[in-house]
Amino acid sequence: PEQAAQVRLIFAGGYDDRLAENVACLSALHAAANQIHPRIEFWKNVDDQTRLQLLQKCAAVVYTPSNEHFGIVPIEAMAVGRPVIAVNNGGPCESVLHGKTGWLCDSSPQAFARAFANVVDMCSKDRRSLEQMGTVARAHVEDYFSLRRFALQFDQHLRAIVRYH
Repeated sequence: PEQAAQVRLIFAGGYDDRLAENVACLSALHAAANQIHPRIEFWKNVDDQTRLQLLQKCAAVVYTPSNEHFGIVPIEAMAVGRPVIAVNNGGPCESVLHGKTGWLCDSSPQAFARAFANVVDMCSKDRRSLEQMGTVARAHVEDYFSLRRFALQFDQHLRAIVRYH
């Protein structure tokens, strides 16, 4: 309870006020947030600099899309050393290592709430483990998703094609 009072939860993402479902969804989210916690904020259409600042200052990133083809957000978060809480399907299954670079959970609100509560708890009781997870996340991105890694793999594939022909 004490840790929860200090939590600031920011939802940041794209928003188009021309789409009725976006307007309705944001309105419903505001209403629910007002009943849950006073420090829940919604940031719409943040620019690259603001997004980077948010990533650098947060304890972890929550990524909720189900069956996302890849999802660059978890990679961006891990690249700056932030663990990711993501749904256990789609792209995050390829990028997030459960228990090492973040947590993969069922798509239910309860599963995300448990994972988020775990991060809040770690912030106050085991910050070092959370920071270590961020360090592992950054190394994981460098090893598997960096431009250097892409160039090495691309070169290997080109060489294989040349050898084949």
